[in-house]
Amino acid sequence: MNENMPTDDTQPSVGSTDKKSNLLAILGIVAVVAIVAFVMIQASSNNTAPTEEIVSPTPASTEVMEEETPTPTEEEVMEPVEEVVEIDVEAGNFSFSPNEITVKLGQTVRINLTAADLQHNFSLDEFDVSSEIVAEGESTTVEFLADQTGEFEFYCNVGSHRAQGQVGTLIIEE
Repeated sequence: MNENMPTDDTQPSVGSTDKKSNLLAILGIVAVVAIVAFVMIQASSNNTAPTEEIVSPTPASTEVMEEETPTPTEEEVMEPVEEVVEIDVEAGNFSFSPNEITVKLGQTVRINLTAADLQHNFSLDEFDVSSEIVAEGESTTVEFLADQTGEFEFYCNVGSHRAQGQVGTLIIEE
């Protein structure tokens, strides 16, 4: 019987080690499961909150854009049409046609000059405007802002064209 005793003492210590190993394994598995569950819950919470935030503002933003978009588009289209005045001017026979141009203060004036004969240009000193010289049948364009009211003389500065009467009047009204 004495022989069995040491065997019994050995077995409980082996059983005790197995129990400790099993307990550690179970605790490890529980810890891993808990960590995985925690991470999944956090990921689910983080994904849900932004999704709801993104979904909620999007319809409101879309509605606001739909209301705001047509108004600026209409204004942007209308303003340039009202603000830019395009005038075709023919230069020839020491004259301009038309020789009187009337615009409103603040408008951008675009002069499309065509030389009917000889060489001509369009000059307007008060607005520092002087087009290139164009030959018969050719055209050029000058543009300036009518930023002061009054009557201003425009002319052709080729040779003695101005002295021979190739002048006109620009009238800027409020």
